[in-house]
Amino acid sequence: MIDSKVDYSITLNETNIIKGIAICAMLWHHLFLECHEYGEAVFKLALTCKVCVALFVYLSGYGMAIQLKNVDYKVFFSMCIDIVKFLVRRYFKFYLNYWVVFFLSVFLGSFIFSRSLEVAYGSNWLLCFMRDAFGFQGYNSYNITWWFNSLILVLWAFFPLLYWALKSKLVCVWVLVLVLFDPGGILKPLGSLAIFFLQYLVVFVFGICAAAHADIINKVLNRVNGYVFLALSLVVTILLLYMRNHYVLFCFLGMRGDPFIAFFLSLTVVGACSLCKTRMSVMAYLGKHSMNMYLMHTFICGYFFREFIYGFKCPILIFILLLLISLILSIAVEFFKKKIHFYELQRKVCLFLE
Repeated sequence: MIDSKVDYSITLNETNIIKGIAICAMLWHHLFLECHEYGEAVFKLALTCKVCVALFVYLSGYGMAIQLKNVDYKVFFSMCIDIVKFLVRRYFKFYLNYWVVFFLSVFLGSFIFSRSLEVAYGSNWLLCFMRDAFGFQGYNSYNITWWFNSLILVLWAFFPLLYWALKSKLVCVWVLVLVLFDPGGILKPLGSLAIFFLQYLVVFVFGICAAAHADIINKVLNRVNGYVFLALSLVVTILLLYMRNHYVLFCFLGMRGDPFIAFFLSLTVVGACSLCKTRMSVMAYLGKHSMNMYLMHTFICGYFFREFIYGFKCPILIFILLLLISLILSIAVEFFKKKIHFYELQRKVCLFLE
């Protein structure tokens, strides 16, 4: 008898696969969202691919919750120290990796591609440059795609409170009701903290919740044959992606459907990897490079080589070209990091922070 039991916890490899899917979606979204000349199907797919942001946010919440599962929340002082150290390491790793690309981009953009700080930021360029270096320049960043930085950095700041609340089964239900429906507009004042904060707070909560209650999810889902649930989760994911941009049910239209898409797409990937015994190595490899590709691809298709990229006319060729160039640049950045012993420095600092 074929074993159809599945551990629906997301492994590191499956995380990278989902990140690979997300970065491909991001590239398609940015390439064709404003290019209607390639046809309705290409545009509609670009619109749907906006879900890429939700996938990254969901994985961030899930991954952080998994890493903090062993923290003892009963000992308050010890808990606070562990959480502070955890967040400091998280922010440190982000900034260290971000700054490599940020300063390289600003240097090359200013001195080779004529995108000076004054062109990018205006007359108040020094203050804007400093804000951008810390990820809080929003749509006015040196690279407009970096608006996402402020969102994820603010969400991380809320993580300890959210995780503490979501660990409780009873409180978890009320938190989900709060972020999904926001009765009385309780959360509305938080919307000014970052771009789309309230919309992606729901996704972040879904990711934390899925990790905090992974055992319950496993127990419930394994009552169904794994192959049956894989087919079901795939169909549900496709339907949700369709409903995201077609009015079927209002509760799944637009970004309202993103938390559910992220959840079911993750289950689909995990189920496929487990039951089909595949590691989806190509997509996982892209996922490993997803942060660098996210940080750099808009320079290629939006700022410096737009005419070259779109000169290939065919959407598939345009997408493949941007994907390959972004990947090659990421590989070059990682090679540069190794040469300057970047990860050795990161490891030593993280050990010091322990």
